[in-house]
Amino acid sequence: MGMNISKAFAIEKLQTERRRLEQNLAQLSEDDMLQPGVVGEWSVKDVLAHLADWEQRFLDWYAADQRGEIPQTPAPGLTWKLEDLDVLNRRIFEKHRDRPLREILTEFRDTHERLMASVQAMSEEEIVTPGRFAWIGKRALYSWLTGYANHDLWGKTQIRKWNKSRSRLTTAKPQPGAQTEPAKRLSREAFERARNLIKTQARPLDRALFEYRFEQAPAESVLAELAHFQNEDGGFGHALEPDVRTPASSALATGIGLRILKELDCPDGHPMVRQAVEFLLTTFDASSQVWRVVPANTNEFPHAPWWHDEDGSLARTFDGFRIIPRAELVGLLQHYAALVPVQWLDKVTESTAAYIETIKELGTGGGDDIQYALSLAEARELPDRFKARLATRLRALAPNSVSRDPQQWSSYCIAPLKLAASPQSLVADLIAQDLQAHLDYQIDHQTAEGGWEPTWSWGSFYPEEWEQAKIEWRGSLTLDTLTALRAFGRTEGI
Repeated sequence: MGMNISKAFAIEKLQTERRRLEQNLAQLSEDDMLQPGVVGEWSVKDVLAHLADWEQRFLDWYAADQRGEIPQTPAPGLTWKLEDLDVLNRRIFEKHRDRPLREILTEFRDTHERLMASVQAMSEEEIVTPGRFAWIGKRALYSWLTGYANHDLWGKTQIRKWNKSRSRLTTAKPQPGAQTEPAKRLSREAFERARNLIKTQARPLDRALFEYRFEQAPAESVLAELAHFQNEDGGFGHALEPDVRTPASSALATGIGLRILKELDCPDGHPMVRQAVEFLLTTFDASSQVWRVVPANTNEFPHAPWWHDEDGSLARTFDGFRIIPRAELVGLLQHYAALVPVQWLDKVTESTAAYIETIKELGTGGGDDIQYALSLAEARELPDRFKARLATRLRALAPNSVSRDPQQWSSYCIAPLKLAASPQSLVADLIAQDLQAHLDYQIDHQTAEGGWEPTWSWGSFYPEEWEQAKIEWRGSLTLDTLTALRAFGRTEGI
C-alpha cells in the first residue's frame, strides 16, 4: 500500500493534469475565457496567469539554487501562511489582469514546457531525496512537483465547475416578484476559524484533505493518512466512518476510501485502489447481488444504534443493502471499470438501477438512500443508458423529498445540500432556491469555535465513544461545509 515516489511518477502526474486542463480549455471560446466568476472575480485568463506565474516562480527558485543561492520563497517579505499567500495571489492577479488573453495563453504553455524540460533534466536523487534543497525544508522536491500537478487539477476543477454551472443554474427562474439580494458569503475571518478548528481538532486525514483542497498540498499527504485505515484484505475500516468503530473492513468504509482515492485522481494501477477493488469483488454476495454494509462483528465494538444488528434487523432497515452501500460502490467501480469483469459490472449496475427505478419509497427519513442513488446517477463513467433512467426517477423525486423548513435543518433530514453539494449536482437546478436558503443557514449556524456540528447523536449508546466520534464528525462536517460553500461561490476570497 506504499506510494509511488519517483521521478517518472512526478512527470506522469504533471503531464496528466496539464493534459486534462487543456481538454477543458478546448471547450471554451476566447470570449468565454474573459468572463469573470470562475474563482471569485477571476476569469479563466486570470486562472491561467496564476498557474503560469507560480510555475515561473519554481523555475526561478530552482535556478537560484543551481547558482548556490537560497531563494526567498514564496516571495521576499512573505511567508507560506495563508494570509501572506492571499497577498501574493492578489499581487499576481493585479500584475496580469490587463494583459491580452493570447499573451497569457502563450506564457501559460511556454512556462509549462520549460518546467517539464527542467524536471526531465533533474536526477532521480534530486527529486526523491527529502531535505535535498534547503528552501524546501525537510520535504522532497517530489512533493512540490506533484503539488504543481495538483495546482493544474485545481485549475481544471474550478474551470469545469464554472462552465457547467453557467448552463445549469441559469435555468433556475426566480419566483415572480422575488427580490434579488447579494448572496451571503462566509467571511475571511469565519473561514479562518473553520481552518483553525480543522488544523487543531480534526483527524489527520481530514486535515490533509483540507490542505489538499484549499492549500494545494500534495495528494501524497492524504494517501499517507488514508493508508492507516486500509487493512491487509484491501478494505477500509478503523472508524473511517466514525459511527462504526470496528477495525474490520466494511463495504461502507471502503466506499469512503475509494471516494477519496477517486478525488485524488489515483489511477487503476495504484496499489490502494487495486486492493480496495479486490476486497469488494471478494466480499460481494453473488446470491443477493449486494454487499453487507458493515461487518458481522460491528456489535462487538462501539457503534451508532442504527448500525446494530439483531437477527437480520440491519438488512431489513437498509432494504437488503440494495441501495446502501451498493449504489455508491457501483458508481465507484464504474470509475475503476478496468479492474472488474465487464459482464459482472453491467449485471450489478442493471440490478441497482432497476431497484432504484422501482422501489416504492425513496428519499424518506434522513434521505441517505436518495443520496446514495444520486452518487450513482452522477458517476461520470456510468453508461448513458443507466444515467437516463436514474435521472428520470431522481429528478422527479428530489423536489418533493427535500426538507424546505429551516427548523428541520438542525435535525437529521434531507437538507438541500445533502441532495446537491455542488452546482453540478443532477438536481441542483430543481432545488436552486432551497440550496441558496440552506447555504445562508449554514453560514449563519457556524459555531463560535468555527465548525459545524453533527445533527444526530448515538443517544444512550456508548456515550464516551460518541464524544470521540462527535469530534471526528465535527472536523469532517466542517471540511464538507467549507467545500460546499466554496463550490457555490459563498466564501470570500477562497
